[in-house]
Amino acid sequence: MTHIWPGRIFVSCHPMDLGDVRLRVVSYTEGDARAVVVDASTGKRRREILTVSLHPTARTRAGKTRLTGYAPAGEDEAPADLSKPGASRRTGSTACPADASSSASLRAWTC
Repeated sequence: MTHIWPGRIFVSCHPMDLGDVRLRVVSYTEGDARAVVVDASTGKRRREILTVSLHPTARTRAGKTRLTGYAPAGEDEAPADLSKPGASRRTGSTACPADASSSASLRAWTC
């Protein structure tokens, strides 16, 4: 199962964007190199984006906050047809690390 599906919203991980850049996936076929996205707030500016830029979490494998690309906006619920039968429909924790901590240094890095 992939972490990209139509309707899922991603936010920019760049610290200077302050979470203002939000993309909604319009169409994606598993295995494709690109996904079609639009601005989440307006539904305008339809464009293709490389799927390697749409990360599954806001943190790297090493646990550091990502500085490039896009991370899921929060704990989105997978569509029923993408979930395994009997499994939880919730994905792993993908919330921005700034939301999970009261540390001022982490709040500066919004995802």
